[in-house]
Amino acid sequence: MNNTNMNTADLESLLSNVYYQIIMWFGFFLFINGNIGNIINMAVYGSKKFRKRACFIYLFWESVANFFFVNFILVTRILQSGFHISMISNHAYRKL
Repeated sequence: MNNTNMNTADLESLLSNVYYQIIMWFGFFLFINGNIGNIINMAVYGSKKFRKRACFIYLFWESVANFFFVNFILVTRILQSGFHISMISNHAYRKL
């Protein structure tokens, strides 16, 4: 019976580690591809040809907003969930 409990604990630990690895690597993949895609979109929509179109403002600024979303929101998610780095530390709230 102890052997079954030990195997269950090992399996839970393995699944937990796999979960964190997926968050780290898939998040990093999304981070790289998101930045590349948003930079290309901003370059294309910012060109002189697209500035004359009515949808330029929406598409260009949507790419800018997505760029900030990927760089701030996704990075904090990767750091907090994958690497267990807290963005809110006790050091920021130290009393003098």
